Amino acid sequence: MVAPLAATVTLEEKALELCQFILDQPEFQDSWNRIEAFLADSTAQGLYREWQEASRELAMREREGLPLTDHDLLAVEARKEAVLSNDVALGFAEGEEALNGIFGTVTRLLQKTLQLGRVPTEGDLSADGCCGGGCGCH
Repeated sequence: MVAPLAATVTLEEKALELCQFILDQPEFQDSWNRIEAFLADSTAQGLYREWQEASRELAMREREGLPLTDHDLLAVEARKEAVLSNDVALGFAEGEEALNGIFGTVTRLLQKTLQLGRVPTEGDLSADGCCGGGCGCH
């Protein structure tokens, strides 16, 4: 008697299962909701945009070797404080960080699997100089 052929599962089907698993995580849902709230709040968007632009300008000046004044530093810090004191803008920053962490975890595990030709162990992952937490590499 010949055993029935097992249904083959495709890489795409398993990847879609992973996508659904990620979507079902409370952390993802919370982060997504925070980002959606931000996208509906032009005041929060403006505060965040001003902070990002000021930070980029400061970084550019630093790369070019231009002197950074106390005024420059205080201006960026003031914009950052404005973001931190706005619940929607702060929620966006935290949500974005969480989603980047999820992306980083999945990417790192996939890269390591492809490098090793097997599922990585905890030892394989810690050998890469993991930072110890909060980076999405766990």
